[in-house]
Amino acid sequence: MGTWQTFDVGDDPELVTARAGVLKTSFAMGGGMVDSSPMYGSSEQVIGECRAIPGDDAGLFSATKIWTLGRWFSIRQMQRSQRLRDVSREA
Repeated sequence: MGTWQTFDVGDDPELVTARAGVLKTSFAMGGGMVDSSPMYGSSEQVIGECRAIPGDDAGLFSATKIWTLGRWFSIRQMQRSQRLRDVSREA
């Protein structure tokens, strides 16, 4: 499932909760992959917030993209994306 525009809802609690419902429905229907990008506004942050809401996201495969030049900036961008999406829960 892609997150461009749909998950770029900022920090509005009602919209984040609604997006958590989208994720839950996706998982219930057999979905397991979420794709995002630092270029998708607040989408990565919203994914992380949705994952903090109780639900079954076991087996989630979370993908992102690198949108910068150079090794150092690329590593930093990936670390930020992991933190926002709460990838530490997947380990």
